[in-house]
Amino acid sequence: HSDAQHKVTTLNGPTMGTYFEVKVSDPITSDEESNLKFEIFRVLSDINAKMSTYLPDSELSKFNSQKSSDWFPVSPETLTVVKTALKIAKQSEGAFDISIGPLVNLWGFGPDKGVSNPPKDKDIQSFLRMKALTKIEVKDDPPALRKLDKDIYIDLSGIAKGYGVDSLVALLHKKNLKNFMVEIGGEIRTEGMKHGESWKIAIEQPNFESMERSAFKILNLQNHAIATSGDYRNYRENEKGTFSHIIDPRTGYPAENNIVSTTVLGKTSMETDAWATAFSILDRDSIEAIAEKNDIPVMVIEKKDDAYVEWHNSSFDEYM
Repeated sequence: HSDAQHKVTTLNGPTMGTYFEVKVSDPITSDEESNLKFEIFRVLSDINAKMSTYLPDSELSKFNSQKSSDWFPVSPETLTVVKTALKIAKQSEGAFDISIGPLVNLWGFGPDKGVSNPPKDKDIQSFLRMKALTKIEVKDDPPALRKLDKDIYIDLSGIAKGYGVDSLVALLHKKNLKNFMVEIGGEIRTEGMKHGESWKIAIEQPNFESMERSAFKILNLQNHAIATSGDYRNYRENEKGTFSHIIDPRTGYPAENNIVSTTVLGKTSMETDAWATAFSILDRDSIEAIAEKNDIPVMVIEKKDDAYVEWHNSSFDEYM
């Protein structure tokens, strides 16, 4: 029985309001497997305890509820994620924004769903002055954050799943595993091979009519992170027609572009997660320019009249 033919071990379970899945192509014993599962849950619940907005006693929730501009001590992990988020906010020219939570809630897409009418302009304007990029400061030593506007509220849901994937990859490395795939809610990282071949990752074909899932493109990935954003299953209707659930943090209104989905490749899931979110609100020209400037392989599916048009940049080519 050759090594190439042993089974792939799959571990999965709920996390961060979605699911994780870890597939290990290296041979592992059942003892190693149960130990790994235990440690995966430990890593994930630790991230939740730091960065969840749903847990009232998480580090992030405590920071959000603090109504002062004093430095607030945080873990190095939370600091890393916030710093990366602010860096990508800057590089994406404001398209990625961890302070968008209250705006999303205002539009009725947050935890307290149920708004059927669009919010008033003046309410939107008052949220727009609370930008993480200008209102959050970070300090490395000791790790701390502070807010320059006491009402600012940050939400890491556009980047924490990716960070979770990277943390699980680090755990698998620590266990000397070399061939695996890690996914949390669509954020994926692959390492090495599966049965001697690259990992094959499918990008979904959008289909508004039937909402059925089918593969659009298959990518061969070895050591890569991949993220796809643009969930056309989640939109709201009101008397003015449908509007996207993706709010443009630069305007405070739902994104008005024809972008159906964006797929980003990179080294870490934390970054691809954030970039896929940023790109889903930009138009194609901006995506092209920003991806070029920051050297990001990206593929976009646009709706043109009744057809879907796919575009990707040259750095994406080699993965097709």
